[in-house]
Amino acid sequence: MNAPRPRVPRTASGQLNSRPLPVPSRTTEVPCRKRSFASAGLRPGQVVFDRVKEMPCMVISATGTRVRVVRPGGRPWETELRCLLPGSAYHCRQLDALARHVAYQRRGEVRPY
Repeated sequence: MNAPRPRVPRTASGQLNSRPLPVPSRTTEVPCRKRSFASAGLRPGQVVFDRVKEMPCMVISATGTRVRVVRPGGRPWETELRCLLPGSAYHCRQLDALARHVAYQRRGEVRPY
């Protein structure tokens, strides 16, 4: 037999006792950590997210299951294809900001804030 449904609690004024909605944050823009993609879809210059280093980066080349990636201010490294996620718009903005920051540092200028 079906059990009766529990009643929704009400406040003293008779209205439903609703909880406040969660505040949206930037983490909602990050793709699902379980979803990866095939190497056939990778191309040089594509933005991806490395789950091991937890950093967005750009693809240089892909051979088999190994992918060579780089960040604007760092040296390239190799990672496994299964550790990469497709980059989101948020990751692209992160890389653009990092590239601007590195350019200021290399010129020896003080960054205007």
